[in-house]
Amino acid sequence: MIARLLTFLALIFSGSTSAQIIIMPPELYEPNVYWCNNCESYQNKANEVALDNWRKKYYIIDTNNDVIKAYIGVNSSGSSMEPDAAIGQSSSVDSEFENLFDNLMVAYIDLSTTDPIQIPAEIGNSAWDMSGKSKTRNDIADYLSENIGLRNKIGNYATAATEIAGIIEAEITVTIVFVDGSSAKFKISEINNNQIEFEYIEGSAKDANNNSVPTTVKGFAGTFVLETPEQINEFLQGYNNWGGNMPGLEGCKKADVTCEVIGDEVRCVAKSVSC
Repeated sequence: MIARLLTFLALIFSGSTSAQIIIMPPELYEPNVYWCNNCESYQNKANEVALDNWRKKYYIIDTNNDVIKAYIGVNSSGSSMEPDAAIGQSSSVDSEFENLFDNLMVAYIDLSTTDPIQIPAEIGNSAWDMSGKSKTRNDIADYLSENIGLRNKIGNYATAATEIAGIIEAEITVTIVFVDGSSAKFKISEINNNQIEFEYIEGSAKDANNNSVPTTVKGFAGTFVLETPEQINEFLQGYNNWGGNMPGLEGCKKADVTCEVIGDEVRCVAKSVSC
């Protein structure tokens, strides 16, 4: 049986460990396991690491597509001599690794199908509350890090991942929603001991009408279709946070607002206004 040596885990929370960091020294793991969630080709990935696994079995895993593949590093010339170059030759997946990967997929599906996390109104009523306000984004990150249900799911996934590979390379993201129907995505940026750190994924915030909600000046470039007085007021609040002002638009029912960014300034013009 392959020893996983879980007592060597360096970082622990709720029985689990972190994303995108090495949990145990790779030399303690045999055989080697490589993540390939965003690879163009499993075979290409296998070839890249074949020389490091000459005459040894190793694995490629992809949780996005529920795939595990086994390879053996062989001399690309067909010689039995120790090679200068090697390729990955397909092999069979051992039952132990099949079971470990099944456990990983169960935890991955449970985490990836998590319902969006509702953000309390006292933190923010809308994704627009994040525009120009780093404090709101930080408060949301803190709220996510303290969510017990979410922590448990992340913990289960991290534990399953470290049992098979000792490292997590897959990005873990969480969707949040606000009371007005707007949304955004956050990802795990760090786990230090039992503290999970989240950060906002730039460009992911959308209002209830699927307009992008900018959290940078450049993000304002484009047209915003605002179809309710609430959407207009939220836009004006965000625009104001960046130093903008559009008098006369408050209280209107609908508007299309086109913005351009000149240097560090945002300039917006309202069209198709219905008041």
